[in-house]
Amino acid sequence: MRLVRRTILLGAICGLIGAAAPAPTRSFRRNTEAPTRALVSRNLTVANHARLPVTEMYVSPNDAPDWGDDRLAGSSVEPGKSFNVRLGRTRMCLFDVQLVYRDGSREEAHDYDVCHGNKIAFDGSAATDVPVGPTHDVTVVNNDTRPIQQMFLSEAEASQWGNDRITSRGLSVGDRIEIKFQGGCTVDLRVIFDNRGAEERRGLDICAKPALSIEPGWTTADSPPVPAPAAKPLTLTSSPPPPAAEMGRTTLRVANNTGADITELYLYPEGRTDQGRDLLGHAVLREATSELVTLVRGTVCRFSAHLVFAGRVADREVHGLDVCASPDVTLAH
Repeated sequence: MRLVRRTILLGAICGLIGAAAPAPTRSFRRNTEAPTRALVSRNLTVANHARLPVTEMYVSPNDAPDWGDDRLAGSSVEPGKSFNVRLGRTRMCLFDVQLVYRDGSREEAHDYDVCHGNKIAFDGSAATDVPVGPTHDVTVVNNDTRPIQQMFLSEAEASQWGNDRITSRGLSVGDRIEIKFQGGCTVDLRVIFDNRGAEERRGLDICAKPALSIEPGWTTADSPPVPAPAAKPLTLTSSPPPPAAEMGRTTLRVANNTGADITELYLYPEGRTDQGRDLLGHAVLREATSELVTLVRGTVCRFSAHLVFAGRVADREVHGLDVCASPDVTLAH
């Protein structure tokens, strides 16, 4: 609740009370506006020029004891957009405005004269209660074949993706964007292409690798760090080899006996850091099931695999997989 000042003169009453203990008084701000001003219906347009959406908005007379109700009532005002506030029929001219951004920071303007103007803009430069944490400079390059319309960067395990980092201008093929991110080193990244396809990469260490390249098949030039191996090693077993596989393209049946659902499966030539695309796409390879995947391998036979599991199971890295030896691969403990 805001505190406003108002001097209440007791005059001669104080003399009559004498030494008696004074009763507690309520503090209000002095209202200096002309009391005889006519009632007029007024509106105020509030523009959001900040980089974050506004999730709450409060507008009240400058002598009001509190902010009143949230004018957005659960909606939001995206960057570059405006919101019209109906002030009703009032004699008042001076109003206070408070915005709450999606990250919890707040920005205020006091004593705005709606009798001489009905538009006010906020750019976030005076916001307070901003999130605590160091600021990181992150470079993201679009080396994919499609433009990127939206990009979201958030701390790992965050409940929400937060605001779009490239807003309405998009990121064309070959372009790059410099992002300032406030928070920890480990982040999750989500991109949405112009065909509305969405891809994600989780657990990126932007302190160790602050430059990310979005490439065909959704890869990053700087791959996420490989977690420490699990206490129980992962082994690969293959069925007896068939005749030599066709050069360049291989269809594999991958069986999951790891004890957990696999949400992402990457197969890439052994010794390389580029993991390629997720062979599961939007599918999930459930425990004790198998899935057909197509691998474009060129002339390479020996591959490594990177497995991403559902829940809090750590990723696993497997090496020494010969995809030319058999079309059936079993992932097991």
